[in-house]
Amino acid sequence: MVNLKRLIACILTLLLAPCGIFAASAGDDVDIDMGETGTSTFTVSQMEGSYKTQGRTSIISGELSLDYTASSFEFNADCEGDVYVNFGVSNISTNDGGGLYISVFVDGVKQDRDAGFLNTAGVNRVKIASNLEKGEHSFKVFRSTEIERGRLTVKSVTLNGKLSEKPNDKDLFIEFIGASSTTGYGNLTTGRPTPSAEKPIWQDGTATYAFLTAQQLDADISVVARQGIGAYTGWQPVSMDVVYPLTRHAWDASTQWSFERLPDIVVIQLGSNDMTRYQANGKTLDEVKQGFKDFLELVRTKNPDAPIVWMYGITANDPDEMIRQVITEAGGAEAGYYTVEVPTNTNGGSNHPDLKGHEDVANVLTRFLNTEILKNEPSYTPGDINGDGKVDDTDVMVLARYLAQWDMNEDEYVVDAMNTNGDSSVDDNDVAHLRRYLARWDGIELR
Repeated sequence: MVNLKRLIACILTLLLAPCGIFAASAGDDVDIDMGETGTSTFTVSQMEGSYKTQGRTSIISGELSLDYTASSFEFNADCEGDVYVNFGVSNISTNDGGGLYISVFVDGVKQDRDAGFLNTAGVNRVKIASNLEKGEHSFKVFRSTEIERGRLTVKSVTLNGKLSEKPNDKDLFIEFIGASSTTGYGNLTTGRPTPSAEKPIWQDGTATYAFLTAQQLDADISVVARQGIGAYTGWQPVSMDVVYPLTRHAWDASTQWSFERLPDIVVIQLGSNDMTRYQANGKTLDEVKQGFKDFLELVRTKNPDAPIVWMYGITANDPDEMIRQVITEAGGAEAGYYTVEVPTNTNGGSNHPDLKGHEDVANVLTRFLNTEILKNEPSYTPGDINGDGKVDDTDVMVLARYLAQWDMNEDEYVVDAMNTNGDSSVDDNDVAHLRRYLARWDGIELR
């Protein structure tokens, strides 16, 4: 006679198995139950060893805190359908232009900005991918809004599938220390009415010179930047010498940063706020210069082997000469200290760089880091704007069209080849220089 209880148990097992309902054993990859829809929810703790971060992040009460601009949470998964991330949001302003933004990259493609808008205190559930075909996919979530605008944590991920191996670190790691131009303050304001340029709606931290430079060099990135801050004095009540050693000074003035993974290169963008505010703050130029020296020494102490590059020119009031003096007096290139002049752009909000300005700075900075620091041979020929292997009148035409902002495909020009006179910007002077070169003027060379 058939045991009725055993028969019922077998029937239930057959009915429930296709729905994916199971209790994972201790040896399984995931130790949580599958839902009836075939989806799984993974907390950050359960994802330990399966995700990567960039920038200054930390675990707080089991959640991953994304603090500074461009700090990231990244993972791979063999999945399909929709993917969600639950974020914790606090200390935000939800008035016009407020909230927090994230930038999402799925399989290397940046997603629509509005999909990453978080404007509610508490838990925000965000769909970061839709209708994915079954297979391996990569996901990168970057904080796009600067640290003062709110606290952001990653709580969990929901997807239909399983996690894959942790994404690898890049061979190159660059840290950027800066102020508002490094956070992307006002970089989205071109051509738009901007009642207040510091609002998150006008800012994309993944469209800055720092982020673009890291992309071009295929590097991991860390950004330690706050609007209004100086190396020694500025609009903030503290300067970068106080902020830099700490994990997330805006929210925690005591927790020290580990400096566990040290950058291969450090880039500094500071000085304009010092020059704007030093007199109002009761400081002298001599004190500012000494403050620059002290900060440079601090960065060297924390990064004993990395080349340190202090860039200037991105804003109209950078103390160019003072920065050059400080770097020279520190020992210059022989001691691992460098300066680079980048193009000035004040077309964004409150005289900050717009998107084009950030792109121009990134191109100059990338070229400098690639050739002067990394000692790589240029992958382009100066003056060969269209990349056809020769320098001729066609390159003059392509460069002129680029400067006139014609609609052009990216494969029609080589940006690095445009700076024909070797200064800090691509402009009409490069067209004139290229024409003189082609006319065989004495002493004219392409750089």
